[in-house]
Amino acid sequence: MKEYKLLQKYLSYLKRLPDMNVTQIFCDADDFCQGFIPDWEQRQLEPDEKTKTRARARSVCESEIITLVVCYHLSGYRTFKWFYQR
Repeated sequence: MKEYKLLQKYLSYLKRLPDMNVTQIFCDADDFCQGFIPDWEQRQLEPDEKTKTRARARSVCESEIITLVVCYHLSGYRTFKWFYQR
């Protein structure tokens, strides 16, 4: 139920996205990740002992990735490469 309310809140933000700036998009994505990621991690399956995991820490958080993807979709570019290079 908690995830459903967070998703509904996030979807209501998506309707307003064309009027928002990048900072507002990042703040909304960060609020979403703060509520969603802990619940998501609790529901993940345990990894097999045979699978390798990366030891290197990420330098970009989930909120930044979501912000980039949302801005890309709002930009009108055909490919992410064009969006990222310009």
